[in-house]
Order: sequence, then structure tokens, then C-alpha cells
Amino acid sequence: MSDVAPGHGPRARRRRVRGLGRAAAGLVAFTALAHSLATHLRGWILFDYARSGYSGAILPAVHAGDAGVGAATAVGAVAGVVFVAWLFRARRNVGSEAPPPVSSTGVPREPVLGPGWAIGAWFVPILNLVLPPIVLGDVWRGSRPTARPGYRLIIVWWLTLCGALLLNAVADMTRAAPANQLGPQVAVPAFEEAAILNSAAALCTLVSGALLVKIISRVSRWQARWFGGPGRQRRRGWPRRAVTVLGVMWLLMVVGLTMGQRLLIYPTLAPPVPSVEVAGPTARAVTVHTEDGLALTAWLITPSGPDRHAHVLFAQGNAGNRGVRAGLARRIADAGFTVLLLEYRGYGGNPGVPTEAGLATDARAGRQFLIEHAGARPDRLLYFGESLGSAVVTGLAASHPPGGLVLRSPFTDLASVGERQIPIVPVRLLLADHFPVIEQIRRVPSPTVVIYGGADRLIPPAQSEAVAAASPHLVRTVPVAGADHNDPALADSEEIISALRQLADDRRGR
Repeated sequence: MSDVAPGHGPRARRRRVRGLGRAAAGLVAFTALAHSLATHLRGWILFDYARSGYSGAILPAVHAGDAGVGAATAVGAVAGVVFVAWLFRARRNVGSEAPPPVSSTGVPREPVLGPGWAIGAWFVPILNLVLPPIVLGDVWRGSRPTARPGYRLIIVWWLTLCGALLLNAVADMTRAAPANQLGPQVAVPAFEEAAILNSAAALCTLVSGALLVKIISRVSRWQARWFGGPGRQRRRGWPRRAVTVLGVMWLLMVVGLTMGQRLLIYPTLAPPVPSVEVAGPTARAVTVHTEDGLALTAWLITPSGPDRHAHVLFAQGNAGNRGVRAGLARRIADAGFTVLLLEYRGYGGNPGVPTEAGLATDARAGRQFLIEHAGARPDRLLYFGESLGSAVVTGLAASHPPGGLVLRSPFTDLASVGERQIPIVPVRLLLADHFPVIEQIRRVPSPTVVIYGGADRLIPPAQSEAVAAASPHLVRTVPVAGADHNDPALADSEEIISALRQLADDRRGR
């Protein structure tokens, strides 16, 4: 039997794959490492979150875990494109113009699938469970410099990849199982089991990535040998290589953050929404209809004592759901206000996808609901927003002025927050949503109170102070000394209720 490699006759068209193979192998290795680490850490962060009783102190870590998985997934999409491009080129190299591969018995064996399946195999439902390893098997057999097929490596790679996907899916279903059972005796064991499954999936991802890197490297080396790789190149020094590696890593981070930015801005993961009774005996679930056709569930809480005949539109931050802020909403209602605890699209079981324009639509719908269904008078309607919610109600106040505006931890604009968190990335150029609070507050003719934490590490006090300085009708600023962004001393501060009382009383005296 000839020692000449199958599929490498003199008429074969030569397409170099080694450079593309190096790029694909590097991206696959980086993605496997990043995704496995992010998946493992996120699973145990969510377990700690459930074990803590969904403490707000752990929410930043939850958001970081979500962002890590989202960024790794975005980079994985780039790696997938490069890998499929390499696979298509490598498959064409063992195409019909070359002699067919030879089986272990010496009988010529045609490739099972044509070159086009190197791309199409990944997108055909159901068949994409079996076609990708067949395509890669054709490339392996047609490139191997011996007659033995020896492609068990491909089978193991595919099984570990599918195993990782299956384990992660089961973990998500395990966490979702106690969605309607709020007791920690149910949620904590389920979240622990899900974390274990995520860790097992992370191990499968690492093994799968390592095997695919080995497959890409071997096929690229074989084809470079038989088809003629690039000529000898001058070796680059380590400084140039280091710059190249850093540049590629920076580019991958930019791509990942660009594609996954809304996972960072709108982390919709939250504890299960509890029964409306947690907001008090006067609370009830209502449906808010938006102008773009969504039906959003929110909670309306009426005063349990003397009624001030004033209404509050409560816009939450970007994390949690109405159950998380029910305690503060109940205390506001106990002070004599009728409160609409607004739930954005995509949060708390609501339909839709959160965006800047979408949240603005939701806020307008909430205002309209209070006026049409809760008896609110525009001059006795107050807006209260916290963190991202402060941007939502500021935009609403610029077009539909309220009787008063209370902002807790406002930022100047979203890009300024992002630039502080990730200074090495051109955040302002990449953002799809902007929330220009500093521009909108200048157009708000309503009396305004700004409350912020003196030790806020997410939104610097200087940004909240800048918003206050730009307000044309500022009543007062309330710095809460030593308070971080999610500290109860700020998030559940009595100063919030005091500010609402002051604005309502001022409007009544006019």
C-alpha cells in the first residue's frame, strides 16, 4: 500500500489553512477557557445568592457572572465563525478534484458530505446533532498522512461538547424548577445542584476545547505538509508577538462587550417574583398596557392609613424585580401615597426585551395608568427613580413634567458609568443605549431632590452631584455618608420617604 497520503494528488487545488487554523485554534482555546471559568463561577455565585436569601449585597457579583458568560458567549461566536471558515477551506482541500481517501482496507472511500456542509451542517435543526462530526471526519480522513482513519478523537470531542451543552441546559432547568416556591428549603438545594452541573459542564467544555484545538492543529499541519504550506517566514521577536497577543485580546474584549452589552445593562436574572401580598394588604397586581402592545404586570399599593391624595411612579434600578423593592414601596404607601411599583419589559416575567426606548415606553404607560385607572392628578403625581430608574424617570419628566422628582443615585449618562468601570474600551462609541440624564434634567421644570451615597463605588458621588447642579429647580441634595450603591442605608433610606413627603406637601400648599 502506498505511503502517499489519501486525497493529495497532483491535481488537487491548494488552499492554505495553517494560518487560519492557528487563528481558529487560538480563539477556540481562549473561548473554552473563558466560558468554562465563567460558567463555573456563575453557578456558585447564584448558589450563594440563593443561600443569602437573595441579598442585594451579592447582586453585583451575580451581574458580573452574567456578564462573564455573555462576553464568553460573544467571543465564542467569533471563534465559531473563524472555525467554520477554516473547516470549509480544509474540506475543499479534500474535494472532488483530488483522489478520494482510502479506507483501512485499501478501498477508496468518498467523503460522506460535500464542502458546503462544512457550513450548513451547523444550522439544520436536529441534523446538526450528527452532521458536524461527519464533516470533520471527512476532513480528518482526507488529510491524515496514513491510511488508518483513526478519528475517535473527533467522536470524543463531539460527545464532550454535547455533554457540556446538555449539562448547562439541565442546570438552568434545575434553577427554574422552584420558581414558584420561595422557601430557601426548596431554592437553595436546587441552586446547589445546578452549580454542580455547571461545574461538570465547565470541565466538559475544557476537554472539548482542548480536543478541538488538537484536531485543528493536526489537520492544518497535515495539509500544510501535503499541499505545501507558506514559505519560511522570519521569526518575530517576543515584543512584537506580545503586542499582537494583547491586541487580539483587546479586540476580542471589545467584540464581546459590544455583542453582550445589554446583558450587562439589563441583567434580568432575579429571584422568583413572590406573591403580591409581600407588598402589604393594600397591594394588588395590575396590568399596564404599553403603546407598542405589551401587557406588563406591576403592583399598585394604596395607603394603609391617612391618604395624602398623591401618587408615586416607582421606577426601579436595573437589577431584581418588583419583589425585591416591595418593602420600600410598602413603606412609601404607609406614608400616605398610592404607589405604582413599575416592572419593566423583560423583568419579573414580563414580555419584551429591555432597551432604552423600551423602558421609556414602559414609564409613559405607567404614568398613563396612574392617571386613567388610579385617579392621579398630574400636579400631585411624583416620580421616584433609583439608579437606572432615575434615568428612566428623568427622561419621562422632561416630556411629561410631574409634581415632583426624586432621584436616588443618578448618573450623568450611561457611558460615563461604563468608562469608569472599563477604562480601556471605547465605551461611548460602542453603546447602543445612552440615557443622557445630564441633558434631560436641564429640561425638567419640576422640583427635584437628589439622594446619593457618599461611598458609592458604582456611580461616583460626583456624577450625582453633577446631575443635581444641572437641575434648574433643585430643592436639595441628600448625601448619605459612607453608603455604597446597594447599602440598605441608601437603598432603603428614610430620606427617600422624607423627600417624597416634602414635595407632596409643597404641592399641596400651592
